Amino acid sequence: MNRKKGLTKSIRFWSLVIVGMFTITIIGCIAAIPIAVVYFSEDKGYLATAQVPKPADEMYRFALKRAEEAKDRGIKIVEKNEAKHMLEVTDGVQKAIFEAKEVDSRNSVVTVRATVPEKKEVKDAKEEKIKEQQELALRIVNNLCEDAKVECKIVKKEEKK
Repeated sequence: MNRKKGLTKSIRFWSLVIVGMFTITIIGCIAAIPIAVVYFSEDKGYLATAQVPKPADEMYRFALKRAEEAKDRGIKIVEKNEAKHMLEVTDGVQKAIFEAKEVDSRNSVVTVRATVPEKKEVKDAKEEKIKEQQELALRIVNNLCEDAKVECKIVKKEEKK
């Protein structure tokens, strides 16, 4: 009788160990899947958006911190709205608007819209400079993914015509 009890406990123990290891493996695989950053052009600029496994207020704080740290590089905060998790910044030529919308208590959708100045507005209208300005929204979202410690993958949609 005691031998049967011991065998049953042993089987139960090893079953739990196997289920636990399986669960940890699945969670690890899910955590390793990069977040898709959807990136495309609009009429007057570019838009990058990603669903991030962080609350909207945390993503807003990351964006605000980055904007405040960039003041010495000529970045100016034009508008901030903590309640809406919205932040608008400019360098005098280009403008970017950040928004974080709460999906649930642990997830948010981050959107960055960046304007692209006309070629005549750009002092150094070389193609590299224009390309860099076109990719502003994407760089901002990638920086925020880095701050949130999540891996992002770019998914570029076709240009709107």
